[in-house]
Amino acid sequence: MSRHKDVDSLTFNAPARFSAVEWASFLQRSQVNDLNPIDEFSSTHVGLTALGGLVGQGTIRSELEELLAGQVVLGYVSATELFMRRLLAKSVRLCPNLRKRNSAVQIPFGALDFYQREDIEHALTERVSFSEPGKVANVLRERFGIAVKPNSSMSTAIADFEGLCQLRHSLVHSRGVVNSMNAEQFELPQGRGHCVVTLDRSEIAAAGSICMNLVREVNNEVGKSVLWDWLTTGLLRGTKRVDSPKLSKFVKVFVSASDPQERRVSVCSLQDLLDTTQAVIGVLATSSAGIDKRSSKSVPVVKSTAMPAPD
Repeated sequence: MSRHKDVDSLTFNAPARFSAVEWASFLQRSQVNDLNPIDEFSSTHVGLTALGGLVGQGTIRSELEELLAGQVVLGYVSATELFMRRLLAKSVRLCPNLRKRNSAVQIPFGALDFYQREDIEHALTERVSFSEPGKVANVLRERFGIAVKPNSSMSTAIADFEGLCQLRHSLVHSRGVVNSMNAEQFELPQGRGHCVVTLDRSEIAAAGSICMNLVREVNNEVGKSVLWDWLTTGLLRGTKRVDSPKLSKFVKVFVSASDPQERRVSVCSLQDLLDTTQAVIGVLATSSAGIDKRSSKSVPVVKSTAMPAPD
């Protein structure tokens, strides 16, 4: 039975007003900027922190502060996800061993036309959501070959980020209203009833710190992992002529330019990397020579007992 016309004639709210949407006007072509992944994240983080600083200052209406706080937290998480995508793409382009490790990863066929061949690495994370539980650790293990150790600073950073992503889920899908699955992640007591995400300046600052901690942990660990891989597989030889071009590219991907500029920390230079490479290769060569020497002494010489070949 079709609905009665008298029911259809009722009005409960203002009618929808449709107009043609030009989706192309929402987008414009862009290029990946020259910043490395961690400096790109830091730049966004600074802007979001400035916006978050408006909360609680009395300069905007309280209901707008609530909306702004939620958007700032979403921005932190989004910037962190972009960092992970950029880091994998640039690492795979930089390191032939990582490129080989990721060679079997399936990507959408249309990505070949969208990115073009020179940027195809960016398609590696198209089907990955880093806000899903376990996804950051999985990508570190599967794509970078890095195992997250229990009770490490990395595992703490990941756990904190995953907790923040539960808040993100509530902000994205229900304007901050917490559902039962999110509540379970936060171990809220049974019968707590309705809960809503509440964000003040301290919570916004905590969200920013959580994302910054994860980014710093991941960038440091991936950089060290790539460098060690190069040292142990012969990509670095301990000579400036051979190693300098490779390590110059390494610096552009992993070493922050903004941290020393903002006097947060002194970072390693190209010369530091060259010196470390020479020192480590020397230690590895000495260790390898010692093992070879011990092995040659411990292997007994066995005289051949084979029958002489017939005439």
